[in-house]
Amino acid sequence: MNRLFNKLINEDISNKIYIIGIDGLGGSGKSTLANSLKLLQNLNYPSYILHIYYFIHPKFIRYNNSKEEWYYYYNIQWRYDYLLNEILVPVKNGDKIL
Repeated sequence: MNRLFNKLINEDISNKIYIIGIDGLGGSGKSTLANSLKLLQNLNYPSYILHIYYFIHPKFIRYNNSKEEWYYYYNIQWRYDYLLNEILVPVKNGDKIL
């Protein structure tokens, strides 16, 4: 963690965009690590914490019985359009998100 902060703070990152993904088992400290990244906001670096559940369709869409279960799991579960259009494209263009 300290290595990440040092890299972000000591380099000129003023015109760079970093997307940091955190993955791990339940209880492994993902939220603690993500919350510690809020330090970047205190240093005047714009930063956002986005949780995976922002990108999952509601249950009534994910568990619709009109198609096979595997189809929904692989094709309908994730809101890729939202991730792309509302998060990644605006970030790439330098626009605000959320």
